[in-house]
Amino acid sequence: MARLKRWWVGSSLLGGILLASAAQSASLLPLRTAEGYVTEAEVHDPAAPPRATVILLHGKGGKPQGKIYVELASRLAEAGCRVVVPRMPWSRWDAPFESLRGVVDAAIATSPTDGKPLALVGHSLGGAAALHYGAGTVHPAVTALATLAPGHFPHSATKLRQHTEGSVQRARVMAAEGRGEESAEFTEVNTGVIRPITMTAATYRSYYDPEIHPEVMKELPRIRLPLLWIGGEQDDLTRSMDYAGAFARLQAADSPAKIWNRLLILPETHTSVVPQSASALLEWFDALPGAP
Repeated sequence: MARLKRWWVGSSLLGGILLASAAQSASLLPLRTAEGYVTEAEVHDPAAPPRATVILLHGKGGKPQGKIYVELASRLAEAGCRVVVPRMPWSRWDAPFESLRGVVDAAIATSPTDGKPLALVGHSLGGAAALHYGAGTVHPAVTALATLAPGHFPHSATKLRQHTEGSVQRARVMAAEGRGEESAEFTEVNTGVIRPITMTAATYRSYYDPEIHPEVMKELPRIRLPLLWIGGEQDDLTRSMDYAGAFARLQAADSPAKIWNRLLILPETHTSVVPQSASALLEWFDALPGAP
């Protein structure tokens, strides 16, 4: 196994492995899932043929054009990666959580890999989604997973569950009355901020109801691909969600990929960890089997 080289977080040199040529401007591509869900993706192409592809999933309420995602995508593209950033259903809350699989697969379809590595990388809710995706049926092109400050765990996040309990009960009643596709105002919690948000009762339940939303932390042993888990020292989730304990459960599973798994805690916040993960991601990619 190749050893990881030291990286310098925040360096414009990305640990010294950036390509000299600049990445091309991002372009917008329409996406349509096999189930008919329509969205889009922002694509950051390298100046030369890509050495790898990254599908980057943004966080709750985010979008592909978010500053932290553009910065990370640009750095990866400058290093020779094609980066596809789809607008996920939790950007507009217009589709249930499980729609993520169709969106990821549609994003992969835009990027023939020609046998080169393809990594699924997610942040916050997108990071939890990457873990959930990796624990289920995975597109054969995906060779690695990375989760950056993963969040949104209704089963284990006590405060999130307390703040949304009333809305979850109301959504359950609406569903029982046959009004699951009716829109209403519910409570959303995002990095401690509580606010009202409108979506259908069925969609709300898919994100916030523990009876519907997958218990991602218990799915970790099912992940069979190499995984890089990055957290921030200044992010409360690192401790409250016990990243170290979750990673230990992952490593306790009988997976041939676990020799490539890594847990890395950077001196960053929940948001700054995204762009500052670039060099660590690149070095980890280079250490994986089959890396170009």
